[in-house]
Amino acid sequence: MNNGNRVTGTLEFANTTGSYSFVSGGTSGLLRANVILNTASTSTGNVIGADFRNARGSDGTGTVTFSGTGSASLTLSGIVGNQSAARPTAIDKTSTGVLIFSGSAANTYTAGTAVSAGRLELSKTAGLDAISGSTLTISGGEVRHINANQINNTTAVTISGGHLNLNNNAETLGSLSISGSSTLSLGTGTLTLTGASTTFASGQTLNLGISSLASFGRIDAGSNLLSFAGTLNVTSTHSFSFGDSFNLFDGQLEGAFSSISLPSLSAGLQWDTNSLYSSGVISVIPEPSAFAALAGLAAVGFAATRRRRR
Repeated sequence: MNNGNRVTGTLEFANTTGSYSFVSGGTSGLLRANVILNTASTSTGNVIGADFRNARGSDGTGTVTFSGTGSASLTLSGIVGNQSAARPTAIDKTSTGVLIFSGSAANTYTAGTAVSAGRLELSKTAGLDAISGSTLTISGGEVRHINANQINNTTAVTISGGHLNLNNNAETLGSLSISGSSTLSLGTGTLTLTGASTTFASGQTLNLGISSLASFGRIDAGSNLLSFAGTLNVTSTHSFSFGDSFNLFDGQLEGAFSSISLPSLSAGLQWDTNSLYSSGVISVIPEPSAFAALAGLAAVGFAATRRRRR
């Protein structure tokens, strides 16, 4: 289907090999349809390059549903927008496959986004809104950043059993609510929270990564409340040394993680987490036995120096 085609109703991708493409060079090729993605994993590169709207016939929110049991990907590289101010577009992804929001123009739809299965990849040019709606609810599956700053700063984000994965990218959220058995992964990305408070509860997991002294995952809540519980996992490709320090959290910190997993260190080193809940910092220090040995060597050296001076 090429430029000039308009599709309404339901568009199903049902091939087992090859791919489909709906491409528009302008807004004359609009897609106003629900999408069923029933393609197999051998089918890759399904693309909708046209601008995308809901098909509601009267005022009110029009929900575009992406359903199906296929495992292949579908890319929307055009602008996902409202049909009109009175007919805003909402996105509901229930499909088990991969839906990709890409392109060099921001999405403009203003109603909610719901993800309950599969993966939604946010691949707009860095700094452009892939998620432009008022809410983002992740009750299952994964929302994964491919580039930085993909979610509108005013979008209220709720993780209620799913996974938000910044994938080593930066993001700013005005509101983040976490409930149920949810996972938030930053990699080495920085998550800036501007909402009044964010709470991690029992059964929830926060994953951070460290790749160097200057590149590590962290949450910056400014002067806002950041409350801890659940599990903190920190992984790394960095080679640690005595004195290495990482400021993982900024904000008004309270509570404590019920479980913390930190990267392994070389013999003679250990993690110091005494400042984790006050200033958000973890550091690498000598183990007590190694510190005692160093202190002993220093004392012997000092005594020998004094004898030589006499």
